[in-house]
Amino acid sequence: MGSDGVLFVIFCLALVCGIVGWFVGAPKKAEKPGMLLGFLLGPIGILIVAVAFDQREKCPACKTPINDGATICPACKTSLKMSDGGNPAKKQPATPKMPLSENELKALLGKFKNP
Repeated sequence: MGSDGVLFVIFCLALVCGIVGWFVGAPKKAEKPGMLLGFLLGPIGILIVAVAFDQREKCPACKTPINDGATICPACKTSLKMSDGGNPAKKQPATPKMPLSENELKALLGKFKNP
């Protein structure tokens, strides 16, 4: 096998390791670093992604990584508010209630008058 064949095999192995790194990093929201490290470092990069990378949101109470769509922290059982489409770490500020206008207040009080 010539040098072109060896380079082709090395490139194919790097490509396969990149794809495997993508899938290993996906549950931890680290697809791109997984692919890059898998492609450049091979099996060592895949191990690094499997052990070190975790870019998921953290529980505000105990800092445990939580999955998208979780409503309760799996570690401390804290209830997580879903305010922005599935991101529990970002809380939506409470909107202040607008005071009633004079006409609305009169209409509301008129309902409770004794006839």
